[in-house]
Amino acid sequence: MRKMFLKCKRAWLSAMAFVVMFVVSMEVLADVPLRRPISPERPLWIVHIDTWNTPDPERIIEMVPEDIRPYVVFSLSLSATDATCHDGFAVCDSWLKACAQKRVWSMVQCASGGHSRFSDHDLSVYEDYFRKYPNFIGWNFAEQFWGFGEEGTPSFLERLSLFGDILKICHRYGGYLVVSFTQAYYSADMMPIAYMKRNPEVNRLLTEHPEHFICCEKYTMQNGFFDIESNCLGAWLGGYAGQYGIRFDACGWSTDDGNPATEDDQEREPFVKASGAMPIMEHVMLTGQTVIDGPETIPVEVSREISTTTTADGYTRRRWGWYPHFVNINIDEFRKILDGTVRILTRREGIDRTKSRQAQAAKTSQGSRTKICIRNDKSTGTFDDYLTPATLFDGLYRPECDRDGATYGNSWLENKWWLKSSGRYPTIPQVYDLLDEEAQRLQVVNVSEYDQRWPKVEDKVNELNRLFPEEYTGDIYAAHAENTWMTYNPYQYQDKTVNGVRSRHISTQRAKGNIPFLYNTAESISLDFSPYAMAVMKEFTDSVMLYMTNYRNSKVSNEVFIEDDNATDTIRIYGASTQPVITWKDRADHRESEVKQEWKDGVLTLTVSHNGPVELGIKCSGNATERLTEWTPARIEVPEAPSVYTGTLQYEAENFDYKDIAACRGNAYYNGHRGYQGQGFVEFGTNKSAAIRDTVTVLRKGTYTMTVRYQAPTSGVTMQLLVNGRRYPLTFRKTGEVWTEVAKDVELEEGENAVILKFATTASPVFVDCIKIDRTDAQVYNFEDDEAATTATDPAATMLTVKDGEAGVVAIESDGTKNHALHAYTAGLAGMGQAILDMFPRDATDYSVSWKQIDGDAGILMRGGYLFKTDGLKVSVSTTETKEDGGLAIVNTLGEGDRAEGMDWLRATLQGDKLYLDGSTDGVVWENLLVLEDATFTVGDTRLCWDAVMTVDDITLYRSGMTVSQTDLEEISQTNGGTNRVVGSFDIGGDDLLDDVQVELEGEAFEISVDSLDGYTQTLAIDRATLEDGTVRIYVRLKPEMKIGDYEGVVSVATRYLDTRKVNLKGTVNPATYTTYYDFEEDAVTNGPTNPPASGVTRGTGNLCTAGVADYTDADVRKSQMLRIYGAPGINSTGVLNLDKFTRKSTDYSVTWRQVVTSAGSYKNGVLMRGDTLTVGSNSSGYTQGMMAGYYLNVYNDGATTQFRIYKSTASRSLNMFNSSSVALSASVGKSIWYRASVSGTTKVTLKIEYSTDGENWNVGTVTTDEGGDFRQGATQFVWGLAASTNNFLIDDIAFEGITYDEGVVTGIMSAEESAVGVDYEEYYDVAGRRIRPGDVSKGVIIRRSHLTDGTVKVEKILKK
Repeated sequence: MRKMFLKCKRAWLSAMAFVVMFVVSMEVLADVPLRRPISPERPLWIVHIDTWNTPDPERIIEMVPEDIRPYVVFSLSLSATDATCHDGFAVCDSWLKACAQKRVWSMVQCASGGHSRFSDHDLSVYEDYFRKYPNFIGWNFAEQFWGFGEEGTPSFLERLSLFGDILKICHRYGGYLVVSFTQAYYSADMMPIAYMKRNPEVNRLLTEHPEHFICCEKYTMQNGFFDIESNCLGAWLGGYAGQYGIRFDACGWSTDDGNPATEDDQEREPFVKASGAMPIMEHVMLTGQTVIDGPETIPVEVSREISTTTTADGYTRRRWGWYPHFVNINIDEFRKILDGTVRILTRREGIDRTKSRQAQAAKTSQGSRTKICIRNDKSTGTFDDYLTPATLFDGLYRPECDRDGATYGNSWLENKWWLKSSGRYPTIPQVYDLLDEEAQRLQVVNVSEYDQRWPKVEDKVNELNRLFPEEYTGDIYAAHAENTWMTYNPYQYQDKTVNGVRSRHISTQRAKGNIPFLYNTAESISLDFSPYAMAVMKEFTDSVMLYMTNYRNSKVSNEVFIEDDNATDTIRIYGASTQPVITWKDRADHRESEVKQEWKDGVLTLTVSHNGPVELGIKCSGNATERLTEWTPARIEVPEAPSVYTGTLQYEAENFDYKDIAACRGNAYYNGHRGYQGQGFVEFGTNKSAAIRDTVTVLRKGTYTMTVRYQAPTSGVTMQLLVNGRRYPLTFRKTGEVWTEVAKDVELEEGENAVILKFATTASPVFVDCIKIDRTDAQVYNFEDDEAATTATDPAATMLTVKDGEAGVVAIESDGTKNHALHAYTAGLAGMGQAILDMFPRDATDYSVSWKQIDGDAGILMRGGYLFKTDGLKVSVSTTETKEDGGLAIVNTLGEGDRAEGMDWLRATLQGDKLYLDGSTDGVVWENLLVLEDATFTVGDTRLCWDAVMTVDDITLYRSGMTVSQTDLEEISQTNGGTNRVVGSFDIGGDDLLDDVQVELEGEAFEISVDSLDGYTQTLAIDRATLEDGTVRIYVRLKPEMKIGDYEGVVSVATRYLDTRKVNLKGTVNPATYTTYYDFEEDAVTNGPTNPPASGVTRGTGNLCTAGVADYTDADVRKSQMLRIYGAPGINSTGVLNLDKFTRKSTDYSVTWRQVVTSAGSYKNGVLMRGDTLTVGSNSSGYTQGMMAGYYLNVYNDGATTQFRIYKSTASRSLNMFNSSSVALSASVGKSIWYRASVSGTTKVTLKIEYSTDGENWNVGTVTTDEGGDFRQGATQFVWGLAASTNNFLIDDIAFEGITYDEGVVTGIMSAEESAVGVDYEEYYDVAGRRIRPGDVSKGVIIRRSHLTDGTVKVEKILKK
C-alpha cells in the first residue's frame, strides 16, 4: 500500500511568463465572515472520512470523542484511483448530507496530485456545495506536485488557475482552500512562492484576501522536509496564507540499508509511530500552526474497518475503529492543545518568538525578533526562482549526516530527517515577499545576496549564534515559547555513510541535555531520553509539568497490535531547596507506566518507564532570583457548530445493518451496477427473510417523502418499508441495469426513527443503493405539525425559541380553510418580543424571508440586526442593537414606505449591502416597496419580532443562489468564413430564485444560444422555473462574419436580488488549413551531394552539411526519389536544411516524413518548428551553424530502441531538453518508418512526435507542453547529427499541414482587404501583464489590445525590436 501512496511523477517543468487576464472574472464582493474561523484559540483538526476505508460517515463522526469533535473538520477524502473512488460527486453529495445532518464542519479532498475527482474547468460543484451545505467550509488539495499534464489531468498552471477561481468562491462564502505541499526540489516551481510568481490573479487574491488560504506542509516524499516547512511557514509569516498547518505523512519514513537491490527496507524496519508525534507538536507550539491535517496515510495510521458484530436480533453491523497509535499519539496530543498545555503562537509571536534570556529579561511583549527570513528575489526563469539556498539549514538544525551529499550530491534531496538536531535556532522561513506591516518586522536576506553575506556555512552560523545565544546543553532538541519547552530525542535514524554509501536504520541512540530554568527557582532540569522520546515541559515559579510520550507498537493483524516494551527516560531536577513532591498519571490507552523517584544530595531523579503518554507534576522550587514571572496563558474557545441542515437526507444501504442478504458491497467497483451513489449497495439476493435496517433522524415530526433507489434486474417485486413499525408497501418494477427510484410519503417523529426494508411476499434479486428523505416544507414555518392551543406555550412552536414575550400556535380559519398559525400574546418586559427561528441559518448572509401577516404587526430581524417591519399599512427597515437585558432596540430607521390594503404577504431580502422589502396580495406576484443600501451587518441569525399582539403564518426562507460553471471560456474558435467551429459552453444553475435570469453579451464578436446548432442571439431570458429542475447550458460561438484575429467579450448572467456573474470570452478566427509537401520526383537524380540539395531545400546559414536527391527502393519494394543525407561537418556534427517550401510564419502545424536507414548505427534527426528567423546559429552562438531558435523534435534510432526527444533551441550552445521517451522501435536497414512532428497552442504550446510503420496507423512517441510559449510562429528546418555516429539515411514525402499567417501563401491567409471597422484606441502590455505606458522602453514580444469602433476588443501578440 505504501508504494501506492508514493506514486508520483518527478519531472522538471520549465518556468514561464504569464499574460494577465485583463477582465476581472468575478465581481467584487463585500467581505463575508469565515464560516468556521481558525485561530490559536480555535485550532482546527482535519479528520478524514476516507474512501480507502469504505466508511460510514456517521460512524466515523461518532468515533471522535465529544470533547474534540467541535474542533474537527471532517474531510471527505477521494482517492486518485478509480477502483477506490469511481465517482467523486456520488460519494461527496451523499456523505456531505450525513455530515450536515450531524452538524459537523466538513470539506472535500477532491485531488491527490494532478488527479481530481472533480473537473478543473466546471466550477459549479465548487460553489454549489457552499450553497447547499451550511457545514461545508472548503476544498482540500493534497500533494500538489505530481501527476500534472498526464492523460486526463490538467497542467499545473491550469490547476493554479482553478485555485484562483476557488479562492474567489471562498471569498464569496467565507470558505477555505487547503493545499498541502510536498517535494521541494523536483517540484520547487509548485511551492507556495510559485503561486505568487506564476499566476498574477492568484497573487492578487492571496495578497488581498490571504485568510481563505491554508498552507500545509506534507511529508509524503522522503526528502526536503526543512525546505517544505520553510516555504509553508514563509507563506504564513509573509502574509500570503491565512493559516499554516501540518499534514504529517508516514510515507516520508526512509529506512534504507544502502543496497539498491533491497526493496523492502521500510517493511523490515517500519515507521516508528512515535517519530511522527514530534514535528506536529513542535510546529504547532513553536511556529504557530493552527491546522493539523491527518496524519497520513489514513488506512494505516488513523482508522480502518474492523470485523462486523451481530445484534441481539440477528442483524450484522459493520464497524470501524481507530488505530491504537492514533489514540495514544494524535488524539492525546490534540487534547494537550485543548487543555492549554501547548499554547499556539499568534502570527506576531511566530515572528517575534523569544530566543534569548537577555531578550526575555527585557521582555517586550513576546521578546526578541525571529530576525531572519529568506526572500527569493530571483527571476531567472529557472528553479532558482523557487529553491531555498542549498546550505540554508546547514550548521543550524540540519543533522550533519543529513547534508553530506554522498547519495545524491544534492542538498535538497539529501534531507532525509524531519527531526531537527538543535532547538537553538528558530525555523527560517523562505518568503516571496513581506506583504504587510506584521511581516515587515522580519529581517530579510535576499537569495540573490545569500552567497555574498554567508560565503561559508560558519559565517552564517556565527551571525545567528550572536542573535540566538545557547539556552541549553547536550544533544537533545530543546526550544521554548515563554515558559513552555518542546524537547525530544533528535536521532530519527541510525544514519551512517561508509565508502560513499549511506544507510539509515531505526535508531537505538539515547540523547541527553540540561536546560537551565527560566521561570522555576530551582537550578535546572536534565533529560535523558530513550529513542523517539518527547516531552513538553511547562515551567512555573514553584513547579514543573511534563507531558511525555514515546508510543510504539507493531502490527500483528488489522485488529491486533503489540505494544513495545516500556522504555526508560530519566529526569533530574537540580537546585531544589527541599524534596520535590511528585504526582503523575497515565494518559490515553496503553500499558501501565512506572515512575520511580530518588532524592539524594539535593538532586531529584525520576525514572519513567513507559510506552505512551504520561503526565508528571513536580512541585519544586529553589533559591534562584531574577527569574521570569510573566507568560501568556492559553485560551481555548469552543467553535460554534454549523447551522441546522434542512435539505435532503441520504442513508447509504451499504451502511445499514443487514441479515440474510446475498452481499453488502461496501465498495462495489468490481461488482457491476455502476451509477450507484456513495461507494456501494446491498444485494438482497433471493432469501425471503432478507432485510436491512437503519435509524434515521429528522428535526421535526411530520410527513416526509422517503425515496428508495434500487435496481430490479430480472423482474418486479413488492417490498415492505417499515417506519417505526408502520408498514408501507413499495412496488419495485423491473429495471434491468438502470438505477430507479420509488417514493412513499411516511410519518416521522422528531428525532430517531427506525426504518426496515424487506421483501413483502416473494423474493427476487434486488439491489438497493440508498434511501433519501425530503420534506416539501423543509424551510417553512407553517405550524401544521404543532399542537394548537389557546394560550402561550413553551416552546411556542417546534424549532422556535422565544427570547422575549409569549407566543404559541393557534388554530385559525381563513377563506374557509382551517390551518395553524403563530400568535403572539405579549411583547415582554423589553418592549419587543423576539423568537429565534432556529430552523434558519444562524450565520446567514444573503437570503430572503417571506411571511404572511394575518393580524397585527410583526417584523423579521435578519443578519441579527436589520429589522423589516409592518406598522399598519406602513413598512420600514431599521438597524437595531441588543441591550444589556437582551432586549432589542431600534437604532436608526433606514427607510419607510407604504403597502396597499390586502398586501398581507411581505418578503425581506438581503444581498450584499442591498436591502429590499417587497409586498404581495397573493404570495405569488410581488411589488417592491423599499430598496435601501447599508453595510452595518454582514452575518447573523433570523428572528420574528413583535411589539404587540399579532398573528403570522408561512414564515419561509429563500436561500436564493445562482451558479455559473465557468468564469473564462478561452478555446472558442472557427476557421475564416465561419467553418470548423469550436463552440464554448457554460451551465447556469439556480435555487430559490426570485426572478428570471437574463443572459447578455457585451461586445459584438460573439453570440449565444441554448441550442448548440441554432438560435444564436445577443440576449437570452431563462425562466427561473426551468432552473429549479436543473441547469441550463448556454452555448457561445464567434459570429460567422468575424475576420481572422483574436477577440474578447463578456457574458453577463443576472437576476433580480443576486450579484451579476461574468464569463470572460476569448476566441480566435483562424486561417484555413494550408498544405504542401516535398516528394523530390521533379528533382534531378545525382550520385552525390548537391548545393542546393533539392528544389526548395537550402542549407542552413553557414552550415556545410551535404545532401542530394537519389533513387532508392526500400525493403518493401517502394521505389522513389529520396533526399539522401551524406554528412554534417558543422559544430556538434549537426546538419541543417531549410525547408523553404514551408511558410516562415507557420503557427499550428505538423510535419510528416518517411525515413529509411541504409546501415546499422545511431541516427539522430528531426524537424525544428516555429523557427525564429532572426535568431540563427553561427560560429559563436546557437547549437550549430544555421540552426534557428525554436522547438526541435528529434528521433534517435539506436539499435532495437528509439528515443523521442523534444528540445528548445536557443542562442545557447546547448539544447534544452523538455523530455525523452523510449519505445521498442527498431530502425531496420532498408525499412521505411514514418514520423510526424506537430506543434500547437500559444501560451501553452503542445509538442508531439508520433511514428508509424505503415504510414497509416500512428503511435505516440512522446508529447510535452511548453507553458511559456516562447515561440509562436516561424520557419521549419530538417536537422540531423547531434554527434550521432551515422549519417547514412534517406528521407521522402515531407509534408506540411497546418495554419500560416504568411501573406505570400494564397490559401488560408489573412485578408489584405481593409476592414470597415476602425480602431478606437490601443493598449500595450508585456507578457507578465504589466501595462506599457507611453515613454516606457519595451522590446520583444508584447501584447496589443485594440479597442475597435464596433465595441469588440482584438488581442494581438507583436514583436517590438
